[in-house]
Amino acid sequence: MSQQVTSSAGVIPPQSPAGKVPAGPKVPPSDLGLAARVALERLGGMSALLLRALAAGVTPPFGWGRELLVQMVFMLRVTLIPVLLVNFFFGGGALGVGGPDLLAQLGALDRTASFAAPGLLREFGVFLTGAVMAGVTGTTMTAEFGARKIREELEALEVLGVDTIRYMIVPRIVALTLVGLIILMLGFIAGIFGSIVFVTLVHDSPTGAFLPQLLSNTSFVDLYGSALKTMLFGVMISVICCYKGLNASGGAEGVGRAVNEAVVASLFGVFFLSLIYTYLFLGIFPDIAVNR
Repeated sequence: MSQQVTSSAGVIPPQSPAGKVPAGPKVPPSDLGLAARVALERLGGMSALLLRALAAGVTPPFGWGRELLVQMVFMLRVTLIPVLLVNFFFGGGALGVGGPDLLAQLGALDRTASFAAPGLLREFGVFLTGAVMAGVTGTTMTAEFGARKIREELEALEVLGVDTIRYMIVPRIVALTLVGLIILMLGFIAGIFGSIVFVTLVHDSPTGAFLPQLLSNTSFVDLYGSALKTMLFGVMISVICCYKGLNASGGAEGVGRAVNEAVVASLFGVFFLSLIYTYLFLGIFPDIAVNR
């Protein structure tokens, strides 16, 4: 039997037999596994919230029409100006200055319009619209539900018999989905106008060469595809932000943390959804990728 040795530092544990390595401390679960489990739980919660909202939206009573109009007016008011400015300056900077510089060196400055419209309608305009929806409307939605959550207003409404899913979440999901279509079209017009202004001012290109080719590489397929992508953005952003607000905790600091997480998750969702959607869209309609 091994002996314990006492020293000035205390009792020294017995030595293990020769040829054997003493057992070390148990290794706790990795942070990566914990993060993956938490992400899956949140994804499941968001999916359950979406299913509950869909069920409430298609079954009577349909008493959330007035709330839908109120939310649409509010969302349109707070998102319209940012979407117009972002699309105008992006269309003017990237598609009215940067792109024409390269085309001018190739002697194809008159082809600027053939790239501007597809770029705004298929990709950049839709992505910028989704980013503004997440950054402006999404933060407001999360902060509203988070503040009501920590003040226990949502529990009080449920005690009074008010279905918060039907009368609060469903109108916001539908409103953001419909408002996204409106600001998408207005943002597209602003981006095209910005391209015209910058390409004529910087490169002295006549508008007579710009306008005839404006829609030469676009079709109704692009319009329908962009509309569907924006609607998916609206549903995804509203579900993420509502879920984060409903699960906020920890007082005002918790609400701020929920808003930050909602914006980051929404922007990542917009990016990856846009990427996957574009691959599928070009795979189904490969002819639209041909420049005419």
